[in-house]
Amino acid sequence: MTTERRPANPVVGDVCAELFASLPRSDQRRKGELYVRGLLEAEGRKSVRNIAAHVGGRAAEQSLHHFVAASTWEWAPVRAALARYLEHTLRPRAWVVRPTVISKAGTESVGVAPRFVSGLGQVVNSQVALGAWAVGEEHGCPVNWRLALPGRWRESIRSRSPRIPESELAAHPLDCAVRVADQLQGWAGPPHRPVVLDLADADPVAVDRRLAGTPYIC
Repeated sequence: MTTERRPANPVVGDVCAELFASLPRSDQRRKGELYVRGLLEAEGRKSVRNIAAHVGGRAAEQSLHHFVAASTWEWAPVRAALARYLEHTLRPRAWVVRPTVISKAGTESVGVAPRFVSGLGQVVNSQVALGAWAVGEEHGCPVNWRLALPGRWRESIRSRSPRIPESELAAHPLDCAVRVADQLQGWAGPPHRPVVLDLADADPVAVDRRLAGTPYIC
């Protein structure tokens, strides 16, 4: 039994052409588009295997896995392209930055640690990601994100990759929030949008000092 596939959405192709224009090789750009189509269209778990089954069958699994896990391409220009695309299509009114707690059963995922989550009132084995959304009158879209790294993870990464800048190893949610907001302002360019921070435990004085010169609401 075969599953009839829906015709490829041309809008996805146009968006991916902009997002992956910085990738140096045509095969990388092609795999990037396949991966995005799979994320949007594949049912169930968004594993590389399921995505490959949807967009290209068993033959696509190895190449997509290599693209995601080992291919040499820079992520920052792709996110910058996404920010610029949303700037001229969504016309966002603000960048909204808020934390997301990702519960984890194991201990091997980067940044995972036991944390007290005030919203849940308990300690949760989890990752904490600070995500930024471009928010307009009727729509919002995630455009940048960063993991908060506990001490043991920062030390582990430093020992294995000493050339990674300290600024890339942010530990505190406020550090991560400021970093994702600063990156967005630089990528999207003027006019600079106000930053809306959803950080219940943030020190107002520290926020004001770190975001000096940037309009914000916290």
